[in-house]
Amino acid sequence: MPESIISAADVNGAFVTLKDERYYVIEHVDKIAPFFINLVSDSDHWFFIASNGGLTAGRVSPETALFPYITVDRIYDSTLHNGSKTLFRENIDGKFQAWEPFNREHDDHFAITRNLYKNLLGNKLLFEEINHDLELAFRYHWAMSNEFGFVRESELQNLSVRARQVEMMDGLQNILPAGTPRQTQASASY
Repeated sequence: MPESIISAADVNGAFVTLKDERYYVIEHVDKIAPFFINLVSDSDHWFFIASNGGLTAGRVSPETALFPYITVDRIYDSTLHNGSKTLFRENIDGKFQAWEPFNREHDDHFAITRNLYKNLLGNKLLFEEINHDLELAFRYHWAMSNEFGFVRESELQNLSVRARQVEMMDGLQNILPAGTPRQTQASASY
C-alpha cells in the first residue's frame, strides 16, 4: 500500500511471536502521535523511550545517564540526534541509493512502513522499518542484561530475490561521558 494513503485509521495492534517470544506489535506506529514507553529491568537499569526512537537511559540515577536525562517533550524531539542512528547505501545500476531508517525528514523519499514491538515481559522493544521501494527491512531492538548492560541489536533483511551488496553504518549518538553531572547535562552543550 503506498505510504501516502495510509492514515491513523490503518494503525493496528496484535500479538505476534518473534524468535519464540510473544510481542505486541503496533503496525504503522508513525501514523499516530508519539507516545512514551519504559522498559523494565531486574537490576538497576532504567530506560525511557519514545515510540519515534528518542530516548534516555542509565543506571541507578539520572546522574549516571548513558544518554541525556531530559523531559518527555525533549525526548520526542531528540530522535535525529540522540540514540540509534543507521545509514545504508547501495549501488543499484550505477546509481547510489541512500536510506536512513526512522528519519522523518526523509519520509517522502521511499514508501515505508514502521512497526513497533514490545515483548510481554516489557524488557525488550523492537523498531522495524520496511522500505518497500528498496525491498529491505531494518530492525533494531533494545534489551537489558546484567552482564552486558544496555544491549542494542540490529538486523537488515533482504526482501527481494536478488543478491545485494549494501553498505551499513550503525551506531549510537549523543552518548554522555561517564559521570557527567546532571547540572552539566541541563546547562551545557554535550
